[in-house]
Amino acid sequence: MNLFENSDIEIPCPHCGKKSKQRLGGLQHEQDLICVHCSQRFTLDTQGLIDGLKSAQDSLNDFARSIGKLGQ
Repeated sequence: MNLFENSDIEIPCPHCGKKSKQRLGGLQHEQDLICVHCSQRFTLDTQGLIDGLKSAQDSLNDFARSIGKLGQ
């Protein structure tokens, strides 16, 4: 997740609906979260998020390679 791992995302609690910030890099491995507002535990399905971030990173890498070729 190189570029995105230090970015934050707001995750809504399925119990109380309030959002809390989570670091994207931490969500790569941690799926069980505890809401800071209501203290309820919930499981976050991160596979779609991880796949989307990988796709975005791949696109950015392709773009960077394309830009690098312009000067050649």
